[in-house]
Amino acid sequence: MLNQHQSSAAGNFTYGFVAGGLIIGTLALLFAPKTGKKLRKQINSTLGKTSNDLLSTAGGYLSSAKEKANDLLADGKDSIAGMLSMADAELKTMENKTTHLINEAKHKLGSVMDIDSQNLKKNYRNKRH
Repeated sequence: MLNQHQSSAAGNFTYGFVAGGLIIGTLALLFAPKTGKKLRKQINSTLGKTSNDLLSTAGGYLSSAKEKANDLLADGKDSIAGMLSMADAELKTMENKTTHLINEAKHKLGSVMDIDSQNLKKNYRNKRH
């Protein structure tokens, strides 16, 4: 696959080649010994062919640009899907850690409450006696 610099250089060469061909062709026609009618007919024919060649070349560049844009879009979609997958995995990990911490805190709080409850019962019994 051509990189952007090579593609640009190839495009510049093509346009220069076509423009040079037009100039040389026109000069050749102008200096050729033909009648005006024949010369005009030949110029129209040459211009028609050249314009078709230019349109074909431009269509090729447009097609190539469209293909590259579609490739970039597909790559972007793949990157986003990967990032979303990573974010989802990280979110699940954080959710598991949070659930673990909450359960651990409940357990510790339950232990503290049991101890306090036992102390209250002892204090109540001691005061009654």
